[in-house]
Amino acid sequence: MAFRGFGGQGLMVMESVLHEAAVKCGLPPQEVREINMYREEECYTHHKQLFSPRDMLRCWDECLDKAGYHHRLQAIQQFDTYNRWKKRGISAVPMKFGVGFSKGFYNQGAALVNIYKDGSVLVTHGGTEMGQGINTKALQISGCILKVPMSSNHIKETCMGNVPSAAPSAASFGTDAVGMAVKDACEKLMRRLKPVMENHPKYTWQQWIVEANCQKVG
Repeated sequence: MAFRGFGGQGLMVMESVLHEAAVKCGLPPQEVREINMYREEECYTHHKQLFSPRDMLRCWDECLDKAGYHHRLQAIQQFDTYNRWKKRGISAVPMKFGVGFSKGFYNQGAALVNIYKDGSVLVTHGGTEMGQGINTKALQISGCILKVPMSSNHIKETCMGNVPSAAPSAASFGTDAVGMAVKDACEKLMRRLKPVMENHPKYTWQQWIVEANCQKVG
């Protein structure tokens, strides 16, 4: 079972099928891939989802051109002709990958951001860190909005007791959802702190937080 990159196995199988079909038909692999691309202005995927490929073919041609694909392919073929044991290869593989969930309510994130009296910040979110760096990104977002250094910015492990009803960290959407939740939480805190900052423009971040606490700013 896939832990990351769900559907990647299917992509590998289909790319192998396309390559074998190209060899069998005596056609360049990139030509077979192009033949199998969506063509109409509006068409449907095999899941009956509406898909608009207006710019896809243009992008495909532009990518091949900018990469110098055809020129490099000729050079490789010439190299392979004159080298019996050492061979080179090149491939161009188009990919359409969905982002987010088809059920809209899954596409949401949640976060809790606490600011302590010493000026330190604790971020808790509903995402799952599995090597994609979601925790680092959450800290970078909070640090940017609150303008605090990373040394004063901390993160708590994912816990349903702090952030309940979390959506899955999947579909290449976890960081986007959680990141926007952290951003929204930090912006709300900054709006509450704004009057204190305006009244004491020369204070440091820690002094602003102490003053806000004295004024019972929640």
